[in-house]
Amino acid sequence: MGAGAPLGNQNAAKAKRWEAAIIRAIESYPDKPDCVDCSALIKGLNEAAYRFVKEMTDTNNIAFFKEFGDRLDGKSAQSVTLSGDEDNPLNVITKVERVIVNAKD
Repeated sequence: MGAGAPLGNQNAAKAKRWEAAIIRAIESYPDKPDCVDCSALIKGLNEAAYRFVKEMTDTNNIAFFKEFGDRLDGKSAQSVTLSGDEDNPLNVITKVERVIVNAKD
């Protein structure tokens, strides 16, 4: 069995709500997205996304464009490099040994 999310986990679907709200805001801009039968959560996300898109287009702030790209394309993976130095080397496993012993000894 793989090490993934538990059966029934909805985190991925929830993460797409913000992306969908941004898309709705862009599609309806400069008007606000229509949301007649939406839940309060979706209405709130639509309002926030509309404000986000309006601020992005009004200010041309690069941070908004970066956030926008991260939401639509996904954040790029961050690389992690582990290294030590002469005074503080990393503890590295160099050997794994399995020993079978008699329980009576």
